[in-house]
Amino acid sequence: MKHKKSKREAFYHGKHPQYHRLFLIKDKTKRAFFQAAMVSVCMLVCLLVAAVTLNGFLVTSLAASAFIAFAFPRAESSRPKYLVGGYLCGAAAGLAGGLVYRLDFPAYWHPYTVLVISCALAAFIATLLMVSIGVQHPPAAALAIALAFDGNPLFTAAVALGCILIICLIKLAAMYLMTKSHIDGIFCGDEETRETQDTASGEEHGEQ
Repeated sequence: MKHKKSKREAFYHGKHPQYHRLFLIKDKTKRAFFQAAMVSVCMLVCLLVAAVTLNGFLVTSLAASAFIAFAFPRAESSRPKYLVGGYLCGAAAGLAGGLVYRLDFPAYWHPYTVLVISCALAAFIATLLMVSIGVQHPPAAALAIALAFDGNPLFTAAVALGCILIICLIKLAAMYLMTKSHIDGIFCGDEETRETQDTASGEEHGEQ
């Protein structure tokens, strides 16, 4: 158990020789090229899928998610838990905002005012859900706004969730192909992450 834990700590802190081999290429140019290529691959697939929705906000939120997933591979918001969880919260908030947008408001209410209120409410609910559950992913707030005024929000939400799953699968596949093992480090929870960070910090101070 102790040996397994030490492997996980080494993996998380980048000490394992196979840790994110492509993400930790010494040549910054090659690393940047790889990360940009992976973002482009994700967007190519997602754009082909999301084209049926004709929703510009959805495309921008997916592009931001793909960028976070590969430009910041070790960030919390780039883990599958945060990507999928954030989009689930954003989808729920967007559907709620869409219900408000479709209510029968008095005639003297300007349509743009109703739209702004609905989008603001959707962003508020998305943020509240993500922070409460602990799955903060900024692009999910844009997804909530995109669904608030979409003509077919249920369909668009399904497309968005499908696309974020594609991004997660591409990231996991890239990691698996390069590491072949120790991929469980990406799923470390917050408590385990803090524990490994504290352990590593203690070891460094002990060595000094």
